[in-house]
Parts: sequence; structure tokens; C-alpha cells
Amino acid sequence: MNTNRTHEHDVHEPASPVHPTHAHPARSSGRVDDTSAGAEAVARAEAGIAGWEDAVRLQRWAIPDHADVYALAGEIVATLHALEDLAHILARQIAGYGHGRVLYDDTRHVDPAQRLLAAGSAIRALQGAVSVAAGWANEFWSAVGHIGVEHTSADDIAEDTTDIRRPEGADRDDSTADMSGRAGGAR
Repeated sequence: MNTNRTHEHDVHEPASPVHPTHAHPARSSGRVDDTSAGAEAVARAEAGIAGWEDAVRLQRWAIPDHADVYALAGEIVATLHALEDLAHILARQIAGYGHGRVLYDDTRHVDPAQRLLAAGSAIRALQGAVSVAAGWANEFWSAVGHIGVEHTSADDIAEDTTDIRRPEGADRDDSTADMSGRAGGAR
């Protein structure tokens, strides 16, 4: 489980397991005696999928911009850490799935205990894979954060939209600038 990150929901006081909170289940860091928390978790996951699909479509058509690439890399890292945390929780929940319940396999041909073993192995492997992916994503985020484009003239600014840095004075309003963007007009 990712214990090195602080998420916005970690800063709230935990809800009492005896006195359920009236706060939204997804915004509480404590136990919530509310069966809607699972349904809300699924809804939030579906919204996350839709958001990432939109991000893919929008970025596909975007002009490459360093600030956007850097920000998206950070969001990838945060998303992978959240998925790692979720995989850890699901592994723990699956481990206790059969306690106090009668389980069955929907095919009625496989022992449910075998299915649980397979599910537990798969979710632990997924957690490991996501953890590795988060490490690579963080490497990418760090490396891309050190990339910039040196501008040698004001012409480079108009031609290169991939870097967020602008040379000093590039933002000034110079009414004597000619059509090429160079200050001072034609000479």
C-alpha cells in the first residue's frame, strides 16, 4: 500500500465506526456504516475512466506543450498510486470474502475456494505491476520535468510551442515590432 502519499481525504478526522458520518462516503477517511460506499466507489471509478478517456482524446489533438505533458505525467503517477492502494484494499477484502458466507461458483463446476485463490493471486500480481508502473511513471515525470527548450530569438517562441518558458522581455508590448515579431521594426 502506498503510505508515502497524502491524499486530500486523509486530512479529515476519521468517522466513528459506531456513529456513522453524514459526510459523503468517498470523502471520509474512516469507516462508514453505509452500504452505498461501495456503489459510490464504483461510480467514482467509472468517472475516472471517462476522465482518462477524455484526456487521451484531447491530448491526441493538442499541440505538444511542456506544461501539459508535465502535468499529465504527474496525474498518471497519482492515478497509479491510487490504483495500487485500491488493489491492496481489494486483496485484503477478497482474502476475507468467504468468512461467514456461503460462496458458490457461477459455473457450478469449480470450487469457489479455488476461484478465491486465483482472484487473490491475480490482484496481488496486479498490485505489484501497478507499483512497478508507478515507479516508471515517476521516472518519466521526473525526467520530463528537467526538459526545456533554449530559445535563441523571439522567432523561436512563435515556432516552438512545446516549452512553457519565455525569454525575458518576450511579454513586453513593443509597438515598433515588425511582422516577424522582432523588436525595433524594419531597419
